[in-house]
Amino acid sequence: MVPEPPPPPPVPISATRTLPDIAFVTFDQDLVIGPLEDSLWTWRSNNRAFEALNAEVNAGAVVELTGLDVGPDVGPNVISFSPPPFDVLSLGTGLPAAAFVDFPLT
Repeated sequence: MVPEPPPPPPVPISATRTLPDIAFVTFDQDLVIGPLEDSLWTWRSNNRAFEALNAEVNAGAVVELTGLDVGPDVGPNVISFSPPPFDVLSLGTGLPAAAFVDFPLT
C-alpha cells in the first residue's frame, strides 16, 4: 500500500489592498480564526513601506492587515510574511503557512 502524501501547508493565492495601508492576503485553504503576530508582515504600496499594526483572520482564508507607513520604499507593490512564530494555520490540517517574500500585491 502506497502511503498518502502529507497535506500541503497553506499558500497565498492573492494579495490585494483597498488603501495603501490596508491589505488582504488570501490563502488556498481556510485558516484558524484569530489575531496574528503583526510584526511578521511587511509590504510596499505606492512606493511606501508598511509594517502591520494589526493582523488577523476574521473568517475563511483571508488575513486582514492594517499597517503603519514607515517611509519611502521604491519598487513594485509586494507583501512579505516572515515567521516564526508560525501562527497562520490551516483550519483543516493545523499546518502552518511558510514564509514568503515579495508576493505581488494588487
